[in-house]
Amino acid sequence: MEHKVKIPKGTKFAVIFEPFEDEGYEYVREGNPWTVDSPVKLFTDREEAEKEKRKWTTGVVTIWGQYDPAYYDKEK
Repeated sequence: MEHKVKIPKGTKFAVIFEPFEDEGYEYVREGNPWTVDSPVKLFTDREEAEKEKRKWTTGVVTIWGQYDPAYYDKEK
C-alpha cells in the first residue's frame, strides 16, 4: 500500500548530502563550484529535487526550512 503525504502548495524542496564521512550533511548549493556563502539550490517540484538527489551518493530530498542537516548527523 502506497502512502502519500499531501504537500502544501508553494512548498520548496532542497537536497542535502554528506560530502565526506564524519563531516555531516550539507545543502546542495547554486553554482559550480559553490562556497558556504552560495545560496541553497531550491526546487518547486519534488521530481526535480529527486533528479538532483540522484547525482549524490548520500543525497536526501528535504522540505526547505523543515529539516536541519544536523538532524541527520545525530542518527549515526
